Amino acid sequence: MVRKSHVDYLLLNILAITIISLAFHTKALRTGRYNFYKILLRWPESFCNTGNFTCERPISNFTIHGLWPMYWGDHSVPSYSTQNGCTRTIPRLPDEITRRLLVSILLDMDKYWPNVKYHRYFAQNEHFWQYEWEQHGMCFDQSNYPIYYFNTTLNLIRRFNLLDLLITGGIIPNSYHGYDVSSIADIVDNFLQVQVEIRCNEDDQGLIQLYEIAICHLRNDTLTPCPYRFTNCGESDHEEVRFPNPFRNI
Repeated sequence: MVRKSHVDYLLLNILAITIISLAFHTKALRTGRYNFYKILLRWPESFCNTGNFTCERPISNFTIHGLWPMYWGDHSVPSYSTQNGCTRTIPRLPDEITRRLLVSILLDMDKYWPNVKYHRYFAQNEHFWQYEWEQHGMCFDQSNYPIYYFNTTLNLIRRFNLLDLLITGGIIPNSYHGYDVSSIADIVDNFLQVQVEIRCNEDDQGLIQLYEIAICHLRNDTLTPCPYRFTNCGESDHEEVRFPNPFRNI
């Protein structure tokens, strides 16, 4: 009986050491340079109709949420610090991200990357860009040259009109019914020939709705399948999700 207890004790210790070692190993893998990145295109009405924000409406097309450097396993790279080693470059500081600095791309920034809560106030757009830079851009490539981060993101949304693509496929913003979430994903997957990530949230009535579409890229900017096809879109791959009309409340 004593011998069995001793063996059990040893096994428990070995298991504990193994778990701790795996935890440190996993943490170690989540430092250093990013492995891939996501560009997130947001449907503004699904941001504004949750009851959490008051927005200036309408914005009638997808806008940029951000470009997020990622580690394998779908883990977002933490915001820049001198300890996490996400870049060897000394990045520009957030308060240096000004309209003057971005003047060469400013028209596209205001059009495609507004602060959807206050999109008519250019100063609020600038605050949003500074926030995204601080959270994500400082760990991206050429972080001493911020236009590279912003222009890399703009290049995607300039390539095709995501709303037109969905409408052509029969996915039309409306206030009456939803769509099979896989049908939404299929349209974009087939166009880009790669798996994207459909991200959902809930409106102020608790209805699941299309919130964002994330498109994943390797460090060489080629498309790569996103690790997950759906996030917060219900339990089924064929969940009905709303695509709210931005003019509903006007």
